[in-house]
Amino acid sequence: MGPKIDLTKYPPGAGVLEVKAGLNGVLLLKKQSLRQRFIPNGKLIVSGSTIIEKINEPELYISAAKRFEADYSIHQEQKRKEARRWFDLRHPTKEMKAAALQKVSILIPFKKIPDHLPTKKPADQEKKTSLQVANTKKIRSLITSMAHALAYGHPNPWLSFVTITFEPAINDEMSKKLLNTWLTRCKQLQYFELFLWRMEKQKNGTPHYHVVIVGKVDIQKINKVMTTAICYQVRKKKINIHLSKAKRYNGIDLAKDRRNPDPKKRKMVLNFADPKNAGKLSWYLSKYLTKKDEPGEGRQWACSRQWSSFFTAVSLSKNEAQIMSRETAAIDIFPRFENDYCKFFRYRAGPPFALCRMLGRVNWKVLMMYFTLDGNKFVHRQEPLYKITI
Repeated sequence: MGPKIDLTKYPPGAGVLEVKAGLNGVLLLKKQSLRQRFIPNGKLIVSGSTIIEKINEPELYISAAKRFEADYSIHQEQKRKEARRWFDLRHPTKEMKAAALQKVSILIPFKKIPDHLPTKKPADQEKKTSLQVANTKKIRSLITSMAHALAYGHPNPWLSFVTITFEPAINDEMSKKLLNTWLTRCKQLQYFELFLWRMEKQKNGTPHYHVVIVGKVDIQKINKVMTTAICYQVRKKKINIHLSKAKRYNGIDLAKDRRNPDPKKRKMVLNFADPKNAGKLSWYLSKYLTKKDEPGEGRQWACSRQWSSFFTAVSLSKNEAQIMSRETAAIDIFPRFENDYCKFFRYRAGPPFALCRMLGRVNWKVLMMYFTLDGNKFVHRQEPLYKITI
């Protein structure tokens, strides 16, 4: 056995970080180099344990998330002050009137007060929408990263795949509104916390959604939440179907083992976080969640904020990449893609175990920044952590 790679440290003499090893393949840079050991995928930035000057530092400092929270709180405070200022201008008190007569400046406006108050945009004005395509490689990487993270730290890992089907009378805009209502209400009822959805068009043009949920779900409860949302829109006459038909909605279904040769096991709900179902996870991803579709209006996929913070790649030097390739014989000899700046190589039989284990370990720590485990359920922390140890 040759030397092994410790991905948590940057060993002296290893060379410049020129290789990006991800879950989809290996990217070799020709003219540039990477600065960090972990490639951020979201708002989190790892600044410790990644450069030569911090070899012995075992902690990851996630500072961008903290800055984001601080900026957001300042923005909200400015909005509250602005709203209070306009309220005082429209409804002045006796003290303000007396001070105004004495020519005393009470309010310090953030900007010049306009002569006319802003008016709402006309309802007839059309919203500008752009055509977007789902990033299938990122979807595959995020789902695979979650499976590895749950396998590393969760006592009973479980990934549920849910399919949502709507009536032909429901268009794309209304379907996304219903999906948003359904996700928000399910999180409020603590049915689940982490999710990823992908939109797909059926042959008749009806929107169709595939949702990945972390944890077990009760199919009857989540169907009831969607039924309530649809009935509400029917009563407001936003959906042209009969109310009695909306009350019988049962369009949410869990992925089952329908390809099993045993008829008794075909109705069993699949757990895609189970290592035994790794092949079924890959098949489901390629068949439903990562197949290429035509561009559509608006967002074609999304996931929860904590999930989007996952890391899906690690920076290596050429020496480390050669060691990984020699140990596992995992990388193809010929590049799949090449240009003047980089080469991209595919894995022969999936990403190496050491890489999956390391990313699962780091991403589980990222999850623990936001949640604590109460049995098998994720519970939000009152204040997110900004410093984790791997």
